[in-house]
Amino acid sequence: GVGDPVAAAGLAHAIAAVPQQLVLSGPEGGLAPEEEAAARAAGFEPVSLGPRVLRADTAPLAWLAGVALRPGPT
Repeated sequence: GVGDPVAAAGLAHAIAAVPQQLVLSGPEGGLAPEEEAAARAAGFEPVSLGPRVLRADTAPLAWLAGVALRPGPT
């Protein structure tokens, strides 16, 4: 899920990876193991938003800020 502290991909890499994205942001405390397994089976990949712990309502805003700052096509 978004904000996974052990995720391999960081925010900048994940945002730049594909032009269209569907983001899953879980509840505070994280997804239950079966929810995480279902998300991975559906093609979601964990992404780290960095060392800070964000609340469930601010993690999606951090993602959107990264998208807004992504360089556009040249």
